[in-house]
Amino acid sequence: MPYTFHVTGLATTQTNDKFSGCPYTAPAYLLVNELVRGGHKVYHYCNTGSETDADDIFVMPDGVLQKAFGEKHWTQYHADPKPDGWSRVCKDFSIACAAEIRKNAKHGDFVLLPSDGTQDLNGLLEDIEGLRCVETNIGYSDPISPYRVFPTHTWRSFWRGRAERANDFYEMFKDTEPFINHNPNIMVPVSDPRWVRDTVIYYLTNPENFEFNEKKGGDYFLYLGRMIQTKGILEAVELTKELGKKLIVAGPGDYRNVFEDKIPKHVDFIGMANKEKRLQLYADAECVLILTRYNEPGGTIVAEAGYAGRPVITANSGCFTELVQDEKTGFRGDCHAEWVEAAEKLHTLDPKAIRKHADETFAPEVLMPKYEAFFKRIDAYEKSGGDESFTF
Repeated sequence: MPYTFHVTGLATTQTNDKFSGCPYTAPAYLLVNELVRGGHKVYHYCNTGSETDADDIFVMPDGVLQKAFGEKHWTQYHADPKPDGWSRVCKDFSIACAAEIRKNAKHGDFVLLPSDGTQDLNGLLEDIEGLRCVETNIGYSDPISPYRVFPTHTWRSFWRGRAERANDFYEMFKDTEPFINHNPNIMVPVSDPRWVRDTVIYYLTNPENFEFNEKKGGDYFLYLGRMIQTKGILEAVELTKELGKKLIVAGPGDYRNVFEDKIPKHVDFIGMANKEKRLQLYADAECVLILTRYNEPGGTIVAEAGYAGRPVITANSGCFTELVQDEKTGFRGDCHAEWVEAAEKLHTLDPKAIRKHADETFAPEVLMPKYEAFFKRIDAYEKSGGDESFTF
């Protein structure tokens, strides 16, 4: 059945196709358009310059991002660390979205929040009876909405374990400082063994944004991500130096955050890559390196590389254990020696098989039925009065 959705854009980006390089904006943009295509009524609350198939409602004055962040305003990529004024922009954006949502929302409507920058809406709209808030694309640690969509099973399990531990501590110390005035919203109930209010849906990615290359090999190895050491950029540099391979580094941020003096000779740093440049970078790469040091939650780069038919070499942790078929779509490794061994076996992988896995795993036609099923589940659960034995 068709529903009405109120979907917020991201406070610090515009929601349109040219910002498809942002790992937060791209799936939000696709989700809005796919919901419209599915016959739902969709209101999209966003910054001026956004352009989707929904009813776009501009909630902030034109030029607010440029005023807040200057010439290098963050309308295409998320910065790390966050620039000055980021929290203020997010707060103002949430307040503006809430005011507009109140004009259109009705009992039974859904509010979809695609990033942690709009979590304030949970509190700003809680007095509207029958409104269902859902956080989608949860690639962060502290979701607080009643309903939650995680990008991988790995990340949901990590978060639930963290939340359960937090609940234990809260119960032990809730009558003592500093917990007396603590807001335990992030410690949402996690006792439901069937996880009625949680689900897992991989990040939406658009196969049309990538050109499939059926040839094995390529001109270089590719690192595509933020200029921070926890993303594994130094590991990528060390690996390609030993292999004698050229490394192209593309992404937001200042390379001086990683390279104190100068860029190594075998590394070509090209800065941020727009949609067209990303297409070319993937198509001509021999493989994509994702050697993230932390527990990566979602792995959009895996899907993008897959559409291009390019193998990946990743850390053997986080979402990669779930998204990368070892020795089929890429290789996972725990250390430098294993990554070297993986690079020597890249020629054994079939680009057609890599693309087939991407089409069967990450395409909108595969993932949108999962969204539809989750919305149907929420609807039935609430109509049952929260009875966990509900049926559709």
